[in-house]
Amino acid sequence: MLFAFTYAKSQDKIVTTQGDTIFCKIVSISLEFIKYEQKDYNQTPVNYSVPMRQVQEYSLGPRSKESVPDRTDRREQVSKPIPNPPSERQETRPFSPPANTKKQVANPFSPATYSKPKDETFSRWRIAIQGGGSYLINSLAHSRQAMKDLGVDPSQANDYYKKLRMGLSAGADIYYLISHSFGIGVKGSGFMSQSVQMNYTVINGGIDFTTSYSDVSERERFYLYYVGPSILLQQWLGSSHKFRLNEELSVGYIFFRDQSHFDPNLYTFVNPETNQNLYNVLKQGNTFSGIFQLSLEYYLSSKVSIGLSAAAVPVIFRSLKVSENGAPSVTETLGKSHSLDLSRVDASLSVRFHF
Repeated sequence: MLFAFTYAKSQDKIVTTQGDTIFCKIVSISLEFIKYEQKDYNQTPVNYSVPMRQVQEYSLGPRSKESVPDRTDRREQVSKPIPNPPSERQETRPFSPPANTKKQVANPFSPATYSKPKDETFSRWRIAIQGGGSYLINSLAHSRQAMKDLGVDPSQANDYYKKLRMGLSAGADIYYLISHSFGIGVKGSGFMSQSVQMNYTVINGGIDFTTSYSDVSERERFYLYYVGPSILLQQWLGSSHKFRLNEELSVGYIFFRDQSHFDPNLYTFVNPETNQNLYNVLKQGNTFSGIFQLSLEYYLSSKVSIGLSAAAVPVIFRSLKVSENGAPSVTETLGKSHSLDLSRVDASLSVRFHF
């Protein structure tokens, strides 16, 4: 302790206009700055500076008087106020450093020279639109078997649902970036597939073991609409900040619509419970779902990027509302083994705007 006190007394001293006292070793004095030296916790000398306009007074220790030219009268006291500048500098005006003045090193021990660094700015909002192709993972085996049980040729039934499993998807999302790598937002997605005006043959077996063939023309379309809150994680790939990897996770609600239209001029199926021919059948359902999406984007500019995405959308319906020929809908509960699994995978291209 005695050594530290003796060392502090032998140092130079700077008193700031805010009343702070800096014990240091003054290296040089000019009309604009006082440059001084302090030792850090490892006793390593570190150079700092303080603008002269923030200095109320300063004093030189015995050692510094031999090496630092003091602009004060040596016959006066060691500690004294700084003399006023020459009369031609008496004009009072806000201080503005020269344009070519280099940035001074901040002293962490002096509040008079410390300024908190500003965070790097980045785009807070991201809006994206995307579109591509989709594929239903489930083979819809129960629906295919039901079609075969009605007398449809197995190869035609398989081809019919093969077309329904492939479709188009589109979506949009908006995110607010809380940080460089994390954001929250809302995501929406749509899916559509259809079996285009497919003609197939129904084989009917009579009581007398005779077989008849009937032509059926049917057009069926699947629609899926999803919306829900979402979170976004993103990371730059490389130092050029041209490529970025994005992960998105959303949990929300999905709506299903299945429309079937039969040509009334050809053979139509009959509902055994109502004994009515089926011309138009509408099935609807809704349930919880989610989306996990992984994408790689390339920045055309700081405000626009394009991306390639892959996504998974799991969804299973346990019940449906069924309406035939425009009649009021009836809720149909599907057993566990007959639940409608319309989970799918998407591949899409996207355009994103950052601002």
